[in-house]
Order: sequence, then C-alpha cells, then structure tokens
Amino acid sequence: MCPPGAVVVVTHDPVLNPDIVREPGGAWLRETGDPIRLLKAVDLHRYDVGRLRPGSAYAKQFPDQVGVDGTTVPTLEEVYALARRAGAASGSSPDPVLHALRIRAKRVRYAAEALAPFVGDRASTFAKSAARLQDVLGRHQDSVMAIDKLSAVAATDPDLAFVAGWLAAGRERVRVETRAAWRDAWRSLAKKKRRFW
Repeated sequence: MCPPGAVVVVTHDPVLNPDIVREPGGAWLRETGDPIRLLKAVDLHRYDVGRLRPGSAYAKQFPDQVGVDGTTVPTLEEVYALARRAGAASGSSPDPVLHALRIRAKRVRYAAEALAPFVGDRASTFAKSAARLQDVLGRHQDSVMAIDKLSAVAATDPDLAFVAGWLAAGRERVRVETRAAWRDAWRSLAKKKRRFW
C-alpha cells in the first residue's frame, strides 16, 4: 500500500534519467537525478521526458523513436484518464492516442514488476494485465507503422505498389482486430480488484 497522500506515477526508471529527462528550460540533465520516489508529483511534472537525448546509448537502441516534446511522467490516474478518453471515442480513437496508451501501459507494467517483490502477487497480476494491454496496443502500433511505410513504398515505386498494397491490407486487418481487442485488455487491467495500491 502507498502511504496516505502519495501519488503513484508511471515510469520504468527509479531515478531521473539524463538520457530522457530535460529540465523546464529544455536543458538535458547533466547526471542521474534524484530518486523519483522522493519527488512530489508536481515537481516531477516540471521535467520533459518526451524525447531521447541525441547520441546517447539509449537513443541508439531506439533509432526510430519519435519524440513528443512536452511529455511528462504521468500519474497512474492520468493513465486511467487517457484510457477512458480513448474508450469514450467508441472505436474511433486516433492511432496516436492508442500509441500513447501503449507507452503508458508499458510504464505501468514495469512499475508493477518492480514493486512485485515488495507488494506481492497482486502487483504481479496487475503487471500481467498491463502486459496484455501493452501487447495488443503494440501489435496495433506495429501495424500502423507498417501501413505508413508500405504506403510510402507504393507511392514511390510502381513496381512494388501491388505487393506493398497487398501487405498493407494484411496489416490493416491486424490494426482493425487490435483496435477492437484493446478495450477487453483495458477492462481486465482496470478492474478494482487488480489495484494493489
């Protein structure tokens, strides 16, 4: 259980990581920052975590990651609110909203896995539910990216247009299936009995 008044945040780093954290003025942290558990949520929200530091080992691991400046470490309640907004759209949630939800599901999963040795089975069960949501939304995002790249190939190379279109149609089926499936994974994660804090 969290102490009274504590705010649960969603991150996979236990400290402010200089490879992803920028100060309010936009400057990258020069060194590893304070442990996140010691920061107040209002102070943590001052930092921008929406981009990888160019040239860092972390950025080299994820060369295709697209930065989203202005992103902060979300609270768990903000993650729930994002999922509610995505679900309220009745199947018409924009792909970027579902991608943002996937990123937050991943962070929730890692945070629950880190807490499992201290909290027990309820944190492990929560992490497994978060992993299911992350997997469904990951397949959705993979399909979105594949469709974009295949569409670009089809538009620039007439010799490959038919094959690119055929492959894109297959990825579109996966996109539609995962768009329909993510809500069930979300409902499993959002059950009150899953909460361990």
